[in-house]
Amino acid sequence: MEKRSEVFAVPTAAARAKALGSFADCKNLLLKKTLEDADKYHKPLPKPGPDDWLVSHTEKGQPFEVYETSRHNKVTAARNVIYVHPLQEMDKAFVEACQKFCAAFYYPLNVKIIQKVDLKGISVASRINDDTEKIQYNASQILKVMMKYLPADAYAMICILFDDIYNLSLIHICRCRRYAVCRSRWSPYH
Repeated sequence: MEKRSEVFAVPTAAARAKALGSFADCKNLLLKKTLEDADKYHKPLPKPGPDDWLVSHTEKGQPFEVYETSRHNKVTAARNVIYVHPLQEMDKAFVEACQKFCAAFYYPLNVKIIQKVDLKGISVASRINDDTEKIQYNASQILKVMMKYLPADAYAMICILFDDIYNLSLIHICRCRRYAVCRSRWSPYH
């Protein structure tokens, strides 16, 4: 079987420019200049290395045109808030730092902190990881519960916990410490 890294082609400058599209109608001059000069400031995507996911996992790519026409979660005037929701007791300064980071990264969306649910107070399956001997919570069950608490104006809710999560429908353990609840899907890597 051919490894993904052997069939992966680094996008050409023309392909990268096509993926970004036209900036003719862009009113934000700073954004326009930044995107037009993207190749000056960012290195092109390299071929996957020996430890990269794509070397051992074949994944079908998604052209931008397909993404653009899909039913992905879109920011609207009615849904323009990202909620940061700690699922466990944690330092207030840490949660506020997460809020500030999200506000900078997802500008111009509004970012608010809420806490309606504590992981201890909901019925979510957990297990002890055989390798780490630490607790993991079922990601699918967290998602199901948190969808009930997703405010009407939410573009997304980012739930934070310090314990690992797992998902029985995935082959691999979700080795992440954050969890995004969106209207269209969940993503441990969002």
